[in-house]
Amino acid sequence: MLTKSKLTVEHMIELKHAGYSNTEIARRAGISRNRVWVLLGPLKLNVIEERPRGSKMTVAEMVRRYGRGDNAAKIGRAAKVSETTVLKRLKNRGVEIRKAPLRKSKISVERMAEMQQEGVPIEAIAEKANLNPATVRYHLRKNCNR
Repeated sequence: MLTKSKLTVEHMIELKHAGYSNTEIARRAGISRNRVWVLLGPLKLNVIEERPRGSKMTVAEMVRRYGRGDNAAKIGRAAKVSETTVLKRLKNRGVEIRKAPLRKSKISVERMAEMQQEGVPIEAIAEKANLNPATVRYHLRKNCNR
């Protein structure tokens, strides 16, 4: 029995499905956020429009923008959260994360690996790719030696 609450649990569930946060539901019900969490937490409500803490954008909007071609850094700037947070939310939604291209490179990592297999020295690969030899070694280790 909710003696202090102005709302029933059913009404709180309706508000949660409508996209209201626990804080807003608590204000409307006249009870604490923790009490709302205790009442609604075990119900495992699937709220579609969830937002990362402090974000100005829902996760559904992040997924839509990523699918449209925006990168995680751009979405993060718009949502006022880090790129890491965006990537984490996308992965949790089952979105396949695209590999970032080598920005300055004139050839792909796969081509670099092929050249290394052919016996071309790292320095020559780096010169052809317009990258530092240390960068070429890093990408070869990271992407090709799994």
